[in-house]
Amino acid sequence: MPLHVPPSAGARASANASEEAQTAAAHATHRARRRRELAVILPVLGAFLLVSPVIKVFAAPVALGGIPLIVLYIFGVWAFVIIATAALTRRNLHQASDR
Repeated sequence: MPLHVPPSAGARASANASEEAQTAAAHATHRARRRRELAVILPVLGAFLLVSPVIKVFAAPVALGGIPLIVLYIFGVWAFVIIATAALTRRNLHQASDR
């Protein structure tokens, strides 16, 4: 015996699918906007972390493994900005190729 689906159930299923597609598109747009914002904030954060007042906090005469703390800090910030930029760029390129 065939299963009978009332027309209203089919219309509801179609409406639900449309709502889910709109929600997915909205989430994708939101994620893309967040990545663009992060791309703007990242160099600003890097510059802030390398200004003189912040660096002076690490200018103590302390060495870890014979390397002055300030040198480790500067290269750590530098490496962080490069790695974060590479990850963000890779994610943006991956998302752009999916479109």
